[in-house]
Amino acid sequence: MASYRPDPTIGEPPANLENEDAGVQAYWKAQEQLAAKNYPGALEAVQEALTAGCGLHESHALTLRGTLYFLMGDTEHALEDFNRALELDPSHIPTYLKKANVYTERQRIMDTIGALEAASQVPNSDQTEVHYQKGQVFFISNEFEHAIKEFEEAIKLDPTFIFPYIQMAVCQYKNGNTSAAEAKFREILAKFPDNSDVYNYYAEILADQRKFDEALTTFDKAIELDPDNAVAMVNKALMLYQWQHDTTGAMKLVKTALTRDPDCEVAIATASQICLQMGQFTEALDYLTRAVELAKSEEEVISAITIRESTKTQIRILRENPELVSKMATSFNLTQ
Repeated sequence: MASYRPDPTIGEPPANLENEDAGVQAYWKAQEQLAAKNYPGALEAVQEALTAGCGLHESHALTLRGTLYFLMGDTEHALEDFNRALELDPSHIPTYLKKANVYTERQRIMDTIGALEAASQVPNSDQTEVHYQKGQVFFISNEFEHAIKEFEEAIKLDPTFIFPYIQMAVCQYKNGNTSAAEAKFREILAKFPDNSDVYNYYAEILADQRKFDEALTTFDKAIELDPDNAVAMVNKALMLYQWQHDTTGAMKLVKTALTRDPDCEVAIATASQICLQMGQFTEALDYLTRAVELAKSEEEVISAITIRESTKTQIRILRENPELVSKMATSFNLTQ
């Protein structure tokens, strides 16, 4: 959700909202709940809005509900809502972008490209995020030079949009140009000194180069700037585990991340891996069950269920043969 820019077409609720129809009131309640990151509350309110009817807000309500379905892993219903929203308002760029994200999640890259091309044809529209998303498609295809060009176009259109800057630096690193990537990150930090995400991504690159002391300091800065940055906490936890072999400290940090964002998939996956490494198989199973619930694509569901069922089998074997616990724990390797 944080990777999208604010949608200027949503506007502000009317001054006398209490005089509006129930559906319109529910729609604005949904927007309020979304801003507060209360996603279940937002879904309940937008369902109420669409059931009661929310007039001119219907296309936005459908896009909102589709977004929430997507977060829940229900990509089929998300696509249905996005398609209905675009029938009502074929000029709404954010809906095309979210539809493209669903296709990417389902590994339907040609459909992703189709959705982005449709967005690029909308006349007199802000194409900033269209270029950014096109860059992301090139990025996941390892076409880093093409990705950089798209990110540059996004930055030209909106120099305040931070994610194209970050991805451009990451592209340079992935393309083997480490010095240029580090220079770009220093440039970004000078431009956005209070942005937690920049520090987090930069720290990942430092850690990948085994510059652990500098990476640790940079992760700490990311968390200091945004104490709710669960991903930065998990990345730091992984580094603590791999570098300092501090299993207890790593697990404590991951659990803190989950208090900030209970649905953080990378935190849940990391927690399960650490528990497996520590021989805490029952707790690992709880995290793996949660991973199944949060899986968005068919491939993710299959992978999560496979790991969970394998762990169940291991737990059964261990209960029957407790002397195998230490051997089983050391068989797991924690990877980032």
